[in-house]
Amino acid sequence: MRAEVDRYTRLPPEILELILRRLALTDCLRFASVCTSWRLALSECRLLPPRHPPWLMYGGAPAGSRRSLACYSLFEGRHIELQLPAGYESSHIAGTSAGWLIMSSDAERRITLLNPVSKVQIELPSNLHPSHHPGFKFFEDTPVGAKRNICTHWKAALSSVPTASNCIVAVKGTDGVLIWCRVGDSEWRVFDDGLRVYSDVIFHRGRLYAAGVRGEVVVVGFDEA
Repeated sequence: MRAEVDRYTRLPPEILELILRRLALTDCLRFASVCTSWRLALSECRLLPPRHPPWLMYGGAPAGSRRSLACYSLFEGRHIELQLPAGYESSHIAGTSAGWLIMSSDAERRITLLNPVSKVQIELPSNLHPSHHPGFKFFEDTPVGAKRNICTHWKAALSSVPTASNCIVAVKGTDGVLIWCRVGDSEWRVFDDGLRVYSDVIFHRGRLYAAGVRGEVVVVGFDEA
């Protein structure tokens, strides 16, 4: 019996990764509970199943010295609690994309991409202005002499799974300024085409769609950026 257990705990990492790619997310969590080597394989797998039944994220709470994330699986009809890695106790969950969390830390002025299942973390450039952190801001706009108050919120979007090559991260700050970077870049870049204030951003098929507060829509392709 002992020899049988040892045989499974010593499976090559590439075999374990092939198994992980065929599992649903909840099965990935069970996979990590089998033994230390399988749990390590999950943490090192940077490409989990791209298609799976969605989970609803509805909150989180401190769990001892760490923070937990409360989710609900529509496919299984049950609640799931995920424990985030250490260091995220005071971070904000600023958004989600492709199964990843976009985490923002006000104290350290940094944005991190976190996979809550595999616990893989990807650091993004740290040269952030305070307006590029989550929040809301009201300001006065005066188109054609008519005054109106506009509320702009913080939003981030990913062009693809961040472990894929050439993934773009776009952030619209509370001041309406749009910045972007590729995963692996050392600094953020400001996108400026004269609109100055944006209200929303989203990626679709690799292109960024940015809406201005006055109804303008800008489509950006990063193939040559």
